[in-house]
Amino acid sequence: MLSIVWLLAPDLLFVMWRVEHTASAALVGRRGAALFLALSTILPAVRHEPPSPCRRAISVGVSVGCLVLALLGAYELAARRAGAWILSAAALEIAVAFGFMAAERRTASDAT
Repeated sequence: MLSIVWLLAPDLLFVMWRVEHTASAALVGRRGAALFLALSTILPAVRHEPPSPCRRAISVGVSVGCLVLALLGAYELAARRAGAWILSAAALEIAVAFGFMAAERRTASDAT
């Protein structure tokens, strides 16, 4: 869903996050939207795959990426380059990261 918002209504996110809407910011947002769209296509496709090194790599990669995004959001808020609504995105990113970590942990404990 976030990818669709970035593609079709990036102004909404700029306003919510209190980020200046520039052509450069919109360009980066649209390119990021393509990556979010790719992830939202890949992840459901591998959701029910059995445990494997590839599935673990996907889980670790998504977790790391989401945690970095959350940290960047907090940093931009602290630097006053983004508004408080950026924390809603950070909270979602943390939830996704911990969800993937919990799933991998459950898989590891089921294997032993």
